[in-house]
Amino acid sequence: MRKDEKFSFRWGVPILDKGTTTVPNFFFDSYIEAGATRTEFLAILHLARYQYETPNSECRPSVGVVAKQMGYYDRKGLQLVLAKMEKKGLLVKHFRTGQATIYDFSGFSKKVLAINASR
Repeated sequence: MRKDEKFSFRWGVPILDKGTTTVPNFFFDSYIEAGATRTEFLAILHLARYQYETPNSECRPSVGVVAKQMGYYDRKGLQLVLAKMEKKGLLVKHFRTGQATIYDFSGFSKKVLAINASR
């Protein structure tokens, strides 16, 4: 390492130390049993990125931003995924007039916890 290079503890590249999102491993092990598709689980992971960046741990990212991060060309693709997740009880959207929508994926978390508790 050169004298002017910064050390990155985990990934070896300093920019990767700008933030992390912690996801319990059993989410990865049980998301299919909980009724989530791979795309829905990816949406949960992207939403989880924003969970703790706001007061009261509200998850309220822009749908457009998350859609872009997930590779959708517009918001509509992600909105369809989120609507399916709502029907399955994996997600609840709390609409607020004049403010960002809050996304609550505790339904998914509870389903995964129930699966793991029964093992």
